Amino acid sequence: MQIIGQDSGSGGGPDLVSAVKQARRGFRRDVAALLEALEQADLLIPLAEPMAGATTGERTKIQGELRLQPHFLPTQEGPHFAALFTSAPLLDAVGGQLGWRTGEQDLEFCSIPGGVALEMAAGTLDENVQGVVIDAGADSELVLTAAEVKQLVTGQAIPLVGYVAAIPDDHDKTLVAEPGAAPSPDIIAALERCVAELAELAGYELLRTFNPERDLEPHPTIKLRTASGPVDHQHLANHVFNAVGPLLPPPGYVDIVFEE
Repeated sequence: MQIIGQDSGSGGGPDLVSAVKQARRGFRRDVAALLEALEQADLLIPLAEPMAGATTGERTKIQGELRLQPHFLPTQEGPHFAALFTSAPLLDAVGGQLGWRTGEQDLEFCSIPGGVALEMAAGTLDENVQGVVIDAGADSELVLTAAEVKQLVTGQAIPLVGYVAAIPDDHDKTLVAEPGAAPSPDIIAALERCVAELAELAGYELLRTFNPERDLEPHPTIKLRTASGPVDHQHLANHVFNAVGPLLPPPGYVDIVFEE
C-alpha cells in the first residue's frame, strides 16, 4: 500500500471525478461504474495526526496493518461523516475552511487505493460517524449513508435512492410490482381530496413499481389522469406530493407520473 504525505498532483484524476459525478444520478449502473473506477484510482484521506513510518511527499510501502487518524466532517446536527477526496486541491479547500491540521503542522493526507479507502472509511462508522462524503463542498460531492457504504464495500452496486430524482429513460425496465399490503386509507383519502380540490385532475391510479436501476425495493407510484386542456403538471405533482408525502411507508418515496 502506497502512502503520500503532500503532493498537489496526487489523487484519482479526471476519470474518477467523472465517475463520482455520474454516481450522483443514483442509478445502479452509475454506482457500478464508480466501484470500477475506485479499483483503478486513489482517494485521499486527510490526516489529523502524522502517520508513523511515512515521509511527507514520498511514497512509502506500508507493511502490515495500516493505522491512521483521519479528520471527519462535522454536521450541524451533531453526527460526523468520514471524508474522502479525489484531489489535493479539493481536500485543501475544505481543510482550510475547517482549520484542519496534522498534529501541530500543516495539513497532510494519505493517498490510498479507492476501494481500500472506502473500506477504511466504512470501518469508522458508528453512532457518531453516520456516512461517507467524497469531495465535500465540490460539484462532485457524493454523500453516502452508512447503509450504502456497508453494501458498496462488499462490491455490490446499489442504487443511491437519495439521489434518484426521476424515473430513468429505460421505462421498459420499470416493473409493476405485485400488490403488497392494502394501501393506507389515509393515502387514499389524501388522493381523493386532491381530485376534489384540483379541477385539472380527473383521477388517479395507485401502483407499486420496481426498477432495478433505481430502486432497492418496490415503492408507491401514483399515475395521475388529467382533464382535457392545458395543465400545469409540476403544480399538480407538487400538490399531490405535499398531500401524500407525510403518509408514505418505507422506503419513504413515491413516483408521480402522468397517464400518457
